[in-house]
Amino acid sequence: MRVIKWLAIILVVLGLTGLGLADTLSGTGYLLGGGTNYYGGAPSGGGLVSSSVGDYYQTRPMSGGSYLMASGPFASVWSFAPWLLTLEPASGYNIAPIRVKISGANFLSSTTVRLTHPGQSDIPGTNMTIGASEIYCDFNIAGALTGLWTVEVADINGLVGILPDGFEVKSFAYDIALILNSPNPFDPARESTTIMYKLNSDANVTAVIFSMTADRLWRRDYLAGTNGGRSGDNSLVWNGISDFGEMASNGVYLVHVIDKSSGKTLARGKVAVIRR
Repeated sequence: MRVIKWLAIILVVLGLTGLGLADTLSGTGYLLGGGTNYYGGAPSGGGLVSSSVGDYYQTRPMSGGSYLMASGPFASVWSFAPWLLTLEPASGYNIAPIRVKISGANFLSSTTVRLTHPGQSDIPGTNMTIGASEIYCDFNIAGALTGLWTVEVADINGLVGILPDGFEVKSFAYDIALILNSPNPFDPARESTTIMYKLNSDANVTAVIFSMTADRLWRRDYLAGTNGGRSGDNSLVWNGISDFGEMASNGVYLVHVIDKSSGKTLARGKVAVIRR
């Protein structure tokens, strides 16, 4: 009888410990579970509630303002919603699409990504490659409003993780004759880079990429009035592959845009390659 009595006391203590666990973890943003019914946190009408870290917990209000969770101390704890940590690169120029890497946790294959800004149309992520902790996608920020945009990741369950002001859209404003590219540096094994420049007027041009030893790796011709040879903004994409089918090795490469009629260099810049 004494053994049974002590066993009953232990079970009661364990049951109270389980309820204490709910109190301890309420508001942490985790979903508590231990069976078919899994509840925890503060009463919230049974809805999903976001926390400061972008996770979620679920509650079920009971009479008297109490709430339920799985009984006993054996409830499991796990993160449930997308959790965003970093974005690389965290900025881009509003002249061309940009490819980014989102690092975090709890990414599902059904995940969607977008940039949001008050009063502006959302910019969805496209060409997505999704892993459990990394997402690669393209954002078409051409013509987008400059400033800070929020990065939002949503899964099929309707759970959302955000990175407030996580991406900055910059204005493409620089001197004629200067070439910029983004991302820079870039890794040809993972991404392409967008080469951007301005021209004073329409012109038939040749864009050439050289190594630092003056070996030509890549060449493209563009007609006057088309992207590449038009007055104003132009953008080209280089995937880091030479015209000989070889991936560029680590180093710095020179980019020249040349007027075909005069042979004059209209714009020049440098592209850095870092293979990880």
